[in-house]
Amino acid sequence: SEKLLVRLVTGGLYLVLFTPLFFYQSAITPFIMPKVFVFQALVAVLAALWAVLALNYPAYRPKRTAIATALGALLLVLGVSALLGVDPARSFWSTQERGIGIFALLNFAAYFLVLSNMRSKFSWRAYFSVSLLVSVIAGAFAIIQLSHPGFFFEGSLWGRRPGSFFGNPTFLAAYLLFHVFLALWLASERFRDRSPNHSPLWFGALYGATAAF
Repeated sequence: SEKLLVRLVTGGLYLVLFTPLFFYQSAITPFIMPKVFVFQALVAVLAALWAVLALNYPAYRPKRTAIATALGALLLVLGVSALLGVDPARSFWSTQERGIGIFALLNFAAYFLVLSNMRSKFSWRAYFSVSLLVSVIAGAFAIIQLSHPGFFFEGSLWGRRPGSFFGNPTFLAAYLLFHVFLALWLASERFRDRSPNHSPLWFGALYGATAAF
């Protein structure tokens, strides 16, 4: 039924947010490959469920927007570039250490399509708040690595620069930096919200504290 499919898709979208916490110590690249595999598997399932919704219910079908058009143009240019490049296979699949080839970008595009066409079925503020929670967990484990080296992961190639669940301080920094601005935006949205059904005021302070953390 429609309600069941919507619940499965929205639940899966929330599950995707926890992908940064996945790792497998025995993998060739323990902090990259597990995340890539889990993300792509989740997106494949979500895209299939969303496709069933879109085929049966017009409200979930993709709409032509400026962002969607720009995304399609970008993928087209990247696809042509990959085909004409020195190593099309590597351009398409990338490497185990990165996992960001054309195939991965197509998965991100599918994730975008599912998110953008399901946006009326869940709260964006709640969705971003869960993403912030995951980022706090990642940051907390980075602090644990600083105070107790080797406690959570087997050794480190980066000395006193923690990588948390990413195994790389640069990747961790990029992930956390995005959430700094996301938390500040959510805080400003809360303080500007004057609707009668708004969340408690201390939510804004909590978002600000998250950005500071």
